[in-house]
Amino acid sequence: IARDGFNLSIKADMKVTQGERKTIIFSRNLPPQFVTILQKAGNEIIFISDQNGPAQNMEKILRGLNFAFASGYFTFSGLDKNQPPYTFGFSGTKIKTDKDIYIVNFDFNQELRGLMQETWSADVIRY
Repeated sequence: IARDGFNLSIKADMKVTQGERKTIIFSRNLPPQFVTILQKAGNEIIFISDQNGPAQNMEKILRGLNFAFASGYFTFSGLDKNQPPYTFGFSGTKIKTDKDIYIVNFDFNQELRGLMQETWSADVIRY
């Protein structure tokens, strides 16, 4: 109260801590003075919106969290891994970490999910 002039509790949709870095994700707007107070306290703020599509919001969050990612259509071929000739693909977002993580906005076939893990050491996650 002494510092900001009021005592207020704000409910965030999500708070992410990466080492010393704190990021708060909101799905609704806040008055500018609250944003300023949160930022002065060392928080980074990401606002997402229902007006944007899920993929757009996901990319905004990944960008705000400094994740390396690429969105697009990804194809996989058995021939590339010395397997029978097959090809499959899907649209999504690829996050590059110590292993590839693909995030998609649809139900992903469980057999293909297993194949992705075994053959390409990649995970597929639905958001």
